[in-house]
Amino acid sequence: CSSDLFWCRCSRTAEFCVSGSPRMADYFSEGDSSDEWVQHDYYFGGDSDEESFDDAASFVSSSSDNTRSSCGASSLPSGAGSHADVYFEVGDIMKDFEDWVVEHEQFGKREAEHPDDKLRGLISWGWDVSSHHKALIGWAVPPEVPFVIGFCPRKCILAISYANILCIDIDEKDGMSKHEAATAIARQAVRSRLKFRLYETDHGLHAYCTSKIFSRKDKEAWSLMQQMSCDVNYIAFSAVNGFSMRLSPKTLEEVDRRTPMSRQKFDSQFVKRPWVDAPVVGTGRENSALVAMVDLTDKLSTFVTQVSNLYERINSNIEVDDVLRATSSEAMKLYQEAKARHAKDFSVWLQEASTFNVPYINSVTEWRPCKNPSNIKAKHPLDGRNIVIFQATSHPGKWGFMYNGQYDGPFRTKEAAKHAVKIKFGSIRPNNVQPKVKPFCPSVDEPAGSSETCRFAGNSAVSVQSWSSSEVSQWIAELFGGTPYAQEYAEKFLHAAIDGDMLLSDLDDDCLTSDLGITLKVHRKKILRRRDEIPVVLHHGSCVSGG
Repeated sequence: CSSDLFWCRCSRTAEFCVSGSPRMADYFSEGDSSDEWVQHDYYFGGDSDEESFDDAASFVSSSSDNTRSSCGASSLPSGAGSHADVYFEVGDIMKDFEDWVVEHEQFGKREAEHPDDKLRGLISWGWDVSSHHKALIGWAVPPEVPFVIGFCPRKCILAISYANILCIDIDEKDGMSKHEAATAIARQAVRSRLKFRLYETDHGLHAYCTSKIFSRKDKEAWSLMQQMSCDVNYIAFSAVNGFSMRLSPKTLEEVDRRTPMSRQKFDSQFVKRPWVDAPVVGTGRENSALVAMVDLTDKLSTFVTQVSNLYERINSNIEVDDVLRATSSEAMKLYQEAKARHAKDFSVWLQEASTFNVPYINSVTEWRPCKNPSNIKAKHPLDGRNIVIFQATSHPGKWGFMYNGQYDGPFRTKEAAKHAVKIKFGSIRPNNVQPKVKPFCPSVDEPAGSSETCRFAGNSAVSVQSWSSSEVSQWIAELFGGTPYAQEYAEKFLHAAIDGDMLLSDLDDDCLTSDLGITLKVHRKKILRRRDEIPVVLHHGSCVSGG
């Protein structure tokens, strides 16, 4: 293909391909004829388990009915411009891929002499291809809580991540049975004088260290994970994204990860449960805060699996947002309860420098070396593209930085260039983190007639009528999120003290115009329409639409 443009459709969110992704050849494959290119669904970064670091063939799924015979920008395929369609330049990516092939061949020669190079190579590669802006993140994030709950759009799974609660993941597919894995972990735990809690998963075993914290960036943690036969891909994934645990059943087949799982197989998964033979192994004193967080993870997984119609909701671009928000609310409730019960140990754990270091945004203060060791790079908060600082050839001895083809500089020193990057991009916050508002749909079914309320976020009984003016204001801000009107409208509703009861019963087009000063008719229609779609509580605990 001679063009510098390819057409790609991301299955759930429109994302730019990260420069430097190593397996470009796997993104596109030839179709039935030599002049056709099969369209692929792809997704890199923000994943919820270690499979992100497996062969790239498991990352993409081809769709033979979407092809293009001409890659020119003037002849786009049918359906172009629909939801999540994106065009991106691949010239630089192809060059990076060719460079990576050469490096990979040299890396393979060194691997026999230096086995640890494989892990270091995976971690470095994981940083290059992962970008935190791609995952949907629940509203509860550090420093409010010491964890992150995210949703991976490519795999349609929910996961929780910690920065320093060590998790050992052993899969049966790697040749070790669950009983063998439990025995190996117990033996190594005694040898290391550590205590672990074991949980059985659908296809393996998880072990959580409850006697000592290990930072995700700690080489001691990587070494211990290797000694316990942990999946090397999970080790690399944890170093980049934190120790992550899946909360929801898998949605793709285990053998062929491009094939959706049937509803029956989806419902048959238990996700995780305590290992009955020996739930606690090793020696030493357990930290009650770590035990409480491990227990929180188990309870949260149970909460998610009990969500009504989870299979449909988690595969829905619209309803998964509410599932994630409800899961975040439930996690917050469990966290506050655990912190109150074990205040002393929590106080110590929360003061550890690594506890809140759970990555969920691309930080422009986190720099990595480039192929030229004198140059460094960071990732843009919104799109994950590289921001590269390098010596300016046109100004010897000075530095500049490049982002998206635009150059800034020169600067006297590298530190001055880093400071300029921080000033320009440091205040940008990604839009993939949910706003802090209550879900609008019930998360778990309630027994009929049990009460005159309906369950919403965090399984706590609330109703729309009980919303405060602040909560209504947040709801308005979410309706117009990402637009210049969000803050303006939210402030107008807050200033007018519009609460939930007024929102449902008193608000009409005249009020929006005369009292709140919303002049755009299309915006007034949107507010009233979305208001009428909110489930409200009537008699006998039934939920119906408002209006």
